[in-house]
Amino acid sequence: MHELGELLKTYGLNWLQLLQRFALGLFIPFVIAAVIWETVPGSFPSFEVAAPYALLGAVILFLLTGLYLSLRRPRIRVYEHGVGLRQQGEERTWRWAQITRMDGTRHYQYVNGIPVWATGANHIYAGNERIFDIAVLTNGANELAGYIQMKMAQNHLPNLIAAYRAGEAINFNILTVNHQGISTVKGQYPWPTITDARVRFGWLSNENNARLMIEREGQKPQKIGGLPPVQGYYLMGLLDAIRGQNHFAELQARYLKSRIKPGCLSLYTAVWGFILIAVVLVISVTTLAGLVNEGQAQARRDAFVSAFRPGGQVLCQPRPGSSDAPLSLTDARLLVVQPPADEAYQPYHDALSAEQQATSRTDLTHLVCVDIRWNEVEDCEYVADDSERVLFHIRRFRSTVYLTLIDAATNQTLLEDRLRGERPTECPDEAESGHADIYGTLPDGAAFQEWLNDLNEESNPDSGPIDGQPV
Repeated sequence: MHELGELLKTYGLNWLQLLQRFALGLFIPFVIAAVIWETVPGSFPSFEVAAPYALLGAVILFLLTGLYLSLRRPRIRVYEHGVGLRQQGEERTWRWAQITRMDGTRHYQYVNGIPVWATGANHIYAGNERIFDIAVLTNGANELAGYIQMKMAQNHLPNLIAAYRAGEAINFNILTVNHQGISTVKGQYPWPTITDARVRFGWLSNENNARLMIEREGQKPQKIGGLPPVQGYYLMGLLDAIRGQNHFAELQARYLKSRIKPGCLSLYTAVWGFILIAVVLVISVTTLAGLVNEGQAQARRDAFVSAFRPGGQVLCQPRPGSSDAPLSLTDARLLVVQPPADEAYQPYHDALSAEQQATSRTDLTHLVCVDIRWNEVEDCEYVADDSERVLFHIRRFRSTVYLTLIDAATNQTLLEDRLRGERPTECPDEAESGHADIYGTLPDGAAFQEWLNDLNEESNPDSGPIDGQPV
């Protein structure tokens, strides 16, 4: 048997709090990875390949971190007659009478009632020596802090009860207990009129969360709140002695009913931990994908400017008039550009075959300038049922892509044409305010390639499609 009696509970690592910190910390390496990805293209595999390995690595790292902290962090052991601090095989112990005070507070931040972050610690003292802390990473921190406060109050209760029995009024700041009853700012409560008086507690920390509930025959219960927990335990013990109750002893017994294992990773924590890590990784990967895509787009723009606009000149700026030269696209090397940004219009440029795409200003023979316009084809009005008052509109738009073919050598216009997009769907018979306008689809890359093939056949009746594929 230990000198402090039976070991009641051991408080180790709080895996759930560790998990919250670990999950939030995953954002940092992903941001670093995004910077490296943009700086050194090709440094990483695709997200589809990397995501499962990243998830597995995060889970393994979390478990290893937790196991390491479980072995290195001190464990607080509660005995019948005191408390011990065990670290690296050695233990220091203190009897309850040696614990003199506790200060410091743990703060919890909530989102929709769910604690998402915690900071701070409770500091436990024996005399003037700070002997250990109850931190947010301590498993069962609220329970442990509350139990230590109970024992501190229990040590001083005999003197308090003796003072009351000697006729002294016991002051608890917001209320006073004497032989006549309980006096508060809400009034006087003589002992004969009180049917029940008990202390209740909220979140266990150093905040003023203890409140006294007073019940009287035929009257609404009165609540007097705003006591620190230690004073609440003093009051609870004093009321037990005065009224022959046993609430303080019952409260301590409830704290000792369920044994807490020394920081073990429960199945509940593990399942929710993996879910939380997976959610964080999905959000991180999505964010990183956006950064990478933007970086790749910027890299394409930079490469485009370097290849086709080294001097910053405007591409889609043809000379006045049209060229009378015969049109031939058999060996054309094309670049599809969208003004006014003068950037490659990827849906059409990517539809060109490798033989058709110009790689730089030196092999460029023709420019195709794309101008996309949306034309309103119908304005649907929706009126109130009981009047002709128009409530809202839904408009239908159809696209037209205007194409200008330019000779890159002379900068003269060879041809102007257009492609019509598909008609938008009809307006719904019934709709609600805020319904989006309806747009038809743009002509796609296949329609653009067909347009080029038609041009080639018109200019060279004996030639086939310029991409080498049947029309």
